[in-house]
Amino acid sequence: MTRYIRIGLVLISIVWTIVNFIITIVTKAPLVNLLGLVGLVPLLTVLYQDIDWIFIKINKIRAWLSQKTVSFSVKHQIKINNFDDIQSLDKKVRAVFIKFNFKIDESKSPNRTHETIYYQIKNEQNLSFLITVSAMKLSEEQTNFILKVDYQIAYRDVKQKWEDFMHLERNIFSLYSRDEKNLSRFDISIDTSRANFNPFYRLTIRHLTNVRINKFNLVYSEDKLTVTSTLHKIQATSDSEIDIKKLIDEYVPLSKVL
Repeated sequence: MTRYIRIGLVLISIVWTIVNFIITIVTKAPLVNLLGLVGLVPLLTVLYQDIDWIFIKINKIRAWLSQKTVSFSVKHQIKINNFDDIQSLDKKVRAVFIKFNFKIDESKSPNRTHETIYYQIKNEQNLSFLITVSAMKLSEEQTNFILKVDYQIAYRDVKQKWEDFMHLERNIFSLYSRDEKNLSRFDISIDTSRANFNPFYRLTIRHLTNVRINKFNLVYSEDKLTVTSTLHKIQATSDSEIDIKKLIDEYVPLSKVL
């Protein structure tokens, strides 16, 4: 029996069970056969196992409801032409933070280097996170400009924090003119070890008898997007903002390797 025939028969059985139950209620039969509804459980289980869309949605809902904490790191780097010095960069970035109502905890901010400044931030929602701004000279004219943010947030907030990062990035990157080639790269990392989730993208792992998977590493490429997935972490790199947004929307957090 092929997978599609099995799914078709299951759907017919579910519809038939529901119709019979409704008929029983409408005709006011003396006894409602609840056993028929109980029979839906194994049928729905088959759909969960065989239809990817249902499998993905159920696991994303479970993760959304759990409110467990994940580590979300996002970085964007570009090439700029008119960089001045690290002190001037610090003043400009702090002006952007004032615009966003960010408060800097100077006592918890790591010491700066000659190329990198660290800011321990608290926003209006009292969320603390680390912002790193780097400017690495490649030549007299060109500088590699990097913005990175590290969050500790609930799974459900990852998508919103990606959007917040892009809003912040547009304001900070606008401080300097980009290189004419407009070279750009996004890097994200979602670490779910604290939540005990296993994040996957475009490939899900199903349960294999009683085998226990202790180590897993998948490298997946699609056009300019490269994804590396392990048991408790997913990392992605692309020069396209759209690619990263799509991954954040579509990756699947599993509470265990199924």
